[in-house]
Amino acid sequence: MASLDPLGESAMSELVEWRTMTVSVPAERGVPINVRIDQGWGGEPQRRHTLTYDPGTGLRTAHVTFADGSRGQRLRTFMRFTHTGEYFGFWGQTLAGLASLAAVVLVWSGFALAWRRLAEPLLRRGSLS
Repeated sequence: MASLDPLGESAMSELVEWRTMTVSVPAERGVPINVRIDQGWGGEPQRRHTLTYDPGTGLRTAHVTFADGSRGQRLRTFMRFTHTGEYFGFWGQTLAGLASLAAVVLVWSGFALAWRRLAEPLLRRGSLS
């Protein structure tokens, strides 16, 4: 193919409501070209599509969606975005941030308790002698 414009136009006409589009151009001739389209805001894996085009003819040969993956792939992808809070948008990320802050407070309080229980008796014993 002389230009990637027809692939982009074909992908845009097939999936009208897109946010980002990534075209992977292989280094070798004759290898299919992948166009990845994300219709969501980044944390919605179910709104991602991969279109594969034949480089010689420019015709679409495959359309892979989130639902086409195995159950394990779907669960792993879903859990990745749930873990970071991205799947649930602003409120999910806020909750994930608060959980991270709580983890830091727990670590700090653990060190403070360890210091009080272990180090202070040793310091008192040393100053009384």
